[in-house]
Amino acid sequence: MDDWIPYGLLHRYPHMGTDDAEVWERFVRANPTAFDVVAYDVAVGASAPFDTVVNPSTGGSVARIYQRRIDLIGRKGGKHTLVEVKKYASTGALGQIEGYALLLKRDHPEMLPLSLVVLAASFAPEMAYLAKEKGITLLTV
Repeated sequence: MDDWIPYGLLHRYPHMGTDDAEVWERFVRANPTAFDVVAYDVAVGASAPFDTVVNPSTGGSVARIYQRRIDLIGRKGGKHTLVEVKKYASTGALGQIEGYALLLKRDHPEMLPLSLVVLAASFAPEMAYLAKEKGITLLTV
């Protein structure tokens, strides 16, 4: 994967909605050295079960829009962290990040070891217990 950019504030975060971007920016401001580089909107998993080439003469394809999309992956030294950003995170966020992690490990084994983080402004009840049982870190900003 070669979509790494320096970690820091941007004017826009690919595939991230306004509410999620606000949460992410609070994290970046509060943790200016958390990562060296990041990759946003990382596509993993299979694409559509049909031909996604829209321009046969150039090979132009829309395959990426049918894949799963990870909010971001941060890298610090040789360690990678898969981050799912939410304004409000409930149990669905845990299943989402676990699924993304499985696909990322399969598609990009060079990213191991891999830590999982759900970053949110607030969490549903019982999330701390559930995340701990799954080995997922919850961060609030």
